[in-house]
Amino acid sequence: MKELKSQSQKVSVFTSKSNILKFLQSRLKYSKIERILDFTVDDWNKNKNQILQQVKSTFYKKKLLLEAQQLEKTQITHLKQVVMKVY
Repeated sequence: MKELKSQSQKVSVFTSKSNILKFLQSRLKYSKIERILDFTVDDWNKNKNQILQQVKSTFYKKKLLLEAQQLEKTQITHLKQVVMKVY
C-alpha cells in the first residue's frame, strides 16, 4: 500500500478492491470480511494449477464469491467453469 504525505495527515492510497478489503479486515468491529485469495491475470496465466489447488485447499466445500475486475466476460465464464470443476 502506498502512502502519500500531506501537510495535515497521512493518506493511504488503495490500489484495488481486494486491497481495500484486506485493509478493512482487521479494523472492522461489527462486520466480518471472509478470507481473501486474490491474484492477477498474469499470475493466473503463469500458475493456473497452483492457484486452483490453493482455492481447493482454502475454500473446499465453502461458498465462493468470484470478483473479476480485469477480465473479459468470456474469461470470467471460463474461470467459473474451471473453479467448479475443482469442486
